Amino acid sequence: MRALELRVTCARDAASRKARKLKKREDQRELEDLRRRRCEEAASRAKVKASAPDGKLTSMDEANERVERARVRALEAGETTRALKADARASEAWDQNVGYKGHPEVMEAVLAYERAKVRWLETRLERALHEAKGDGGVLEAFNWYYGENFQARDGANSKSLGYMLPAVMKTSTPRAVSEICAVSLEGGAELPVKARALAIVTLESARSNLDEEGVETLAALKAGAASSTAK
Repeated sequence: MRALELRVTCARDAASRKARKLKKREDQRELEDLRRRRCEEAASRAKVKASAPDGKLTSMDEANERVERARVRALEAGETTRALKADARASEAWDQNVGYKGHPEVMEAVLAYERAKVRWLETRLERALHEAKGDGGVLEAFNWYYGENFQARDGANSKSLGYMLPAVMKTSTPRAVSEICAVSLEGGAELPVKARALAIVTLESARSNLDEEGVETLAALKAGAASSTAK
């Protein structure tokens, strides 16, 4: 009787292991399909440069509303991502060795979160440009690639900021200068040394008129400059 029970238990264990292996293979196939689709989408984007998602700005009120809308969407996307990650870790299918890659819904959420954060940064740059130049805040004038982070295309958008900042500094709008610098810091974009130095001088001279965020941005710029000098 014991031998029979042992055989049944072993058979169940073997079936369970087989089911887990099949599930893991299925998850891996789904992940590979997701990667393939993303590669195809990236190749398609490389051929066509996206235009501004929301068109030209017509007022600062519209600019502020656009920034707030993008900020809320980014926060919501972040909350969704964290919830899905928690669900994935708590699920029976969780495999520490595979991680979130075995959960396509999490990977999709992460990508959506990254896109939402990029759009939030873009709306802030649009607002800064519109405030400084009154031209609708269109970023393409500085060879900006909409929907992409600062590391994409060999740092093309980081270079764009290097053109954008000097142009804005000519207009005597320190708040716009501060916003562009804040975006560069939050997005991990390296500003040209000369442009950063001029931005520090500009913001320092307008320090009494800066809001709390502007003062924090100035402090971060100065700290970054000091760190670069120390190297």
